[in-house]
Amino acid sequence: EHATCFATKNGIKVTVENAKCVQANAFIQSYRFSSCSENHSL
Repeated sequence: EHATCFATKNGIKVTVENAKCVQANAFIQSYRFSSCSENHSL
């Protein structure tokens, strides 16, 4: 139901929550990306 993404120079952390009961976290390290760009038009 709910996902949060937090990006830093070290990588991206994604947290997903379902019904305030189950939570999953994933961290993708920055070396896994060949390039990165920012989009502030959200």
